[in-house]
Amino acid sequence: MAGVGMTQATLSGPGPDSVALKISNPAVKGHKGAAKAFLFAWWAGVISSFLGRDFDYANVSYDESENTIECEIVPRRTV
Repeated sequence: MAGVGMTQATLSGPGPDSVALKISNPAVKGHKGAAKAFLFAWWAGVISSFLGRDFDYANVSYDESENTIECEIVPRRTV
């Protein structure tokens, strides 16, 4: 996504059950509220579209020293 930093995505685990995302030089800096939703909700939608099932983001963290924000895109839990 242009203008929000450089994104690195890594499939984790034995299958495409989760995707680790790391964004360097993010447009928003923070790991709570709107800051995390701004970047990761879009990526959860992209992964959901590609894999044909619903995904959400979890485990968001911001590293100020490296200026990176990370999360996992995981299957959405249904109740």
